[in-house]
Amino acid sequence: MINKLFLVFIFTLAGIKGMAQDSIPALKILAIPFQAGMYFSDADKDISQYSGMSSERVRETFRLSLDATISDKLGLYFPTLRLVKQKSDESYEELNRFYASLKFNPIKRELPKKEDEEKNPLKKLNKLFEPEKEQGERQKNLEELYVNYMSARITDTAFLNRLAEKYKIDHFLVITQFEIKTNYKNCIDLSTKNYQRDFFVHYILMDLSGKAIKGDILIIPSGSNENQIEKIIEAHFGKIATIITHQLLGRT
Repeated sequence: MINKLFLVFIFTLAGIKGMAQDSIPALKILAIPFQAGMYFSDADKDISQYSGMSSERVRETFRLSLDATISDKLGLYFPTLRLVKQKSDESYEELNRFYASLKFNPIKRELPKKEDEEKNPLKKLNKLFEPEKEQGERQKNLEELYVNYMSARITDTAFLNRLAEKYKIDHFLVITQFEIKTNYKNCIDLSTKNYQRDFFVHYILMDLSGKAIKGDILIIPSGSNENQIEKIIEAHFGKIATIITHQLLGRT
């Protein structure tokens, strides 16, 4: 069974790389992590306690780890830089100016048509990440409930073009919002903190005009008793990065 899954993985990756090279325009990406004000979580008290760090450190660990994981995955297909990794006073000011320039606006999601899903060569690989039946049902319900994602735009195109020239990029991958919500209604045992949580990651792909040309919200249901931050990152961030990469590879 493992060998079969491995072969599906290898052949599908080959198809993805071929698709990226033959039919997908090249992207040169600068990754922008979510800003502190766009982080919403009702789980930080438990995560902070079990992980031995402050709530502020929990948020920053999620922020930088998500940025790194997504950038590493994107880097397999597109030249990708992380603005937070430039580590200079100038890049710090650039990131703060980028944040200050963002104008947020929720917009309706554009879900793929069923016939387009069937033609997508990523479908086989996606099956490797299918959640358990119970989580799959919860994810389906959440997908139907959350019809909007947090988009954004920047009107200062001169600033964007200076960044593009400096870092030799032509697009920005922006995590616009990150949420952790505890599912108290379906709590298994609150006294032992045995409950389910859901992760919501909003992102956009922005061009040099400052407009979002693609975006979505990823909804990731998690299992119970996940309060160790390292385990949460290991369990979910790789999948988030994979889905975003797949969506960019398959964009129209």
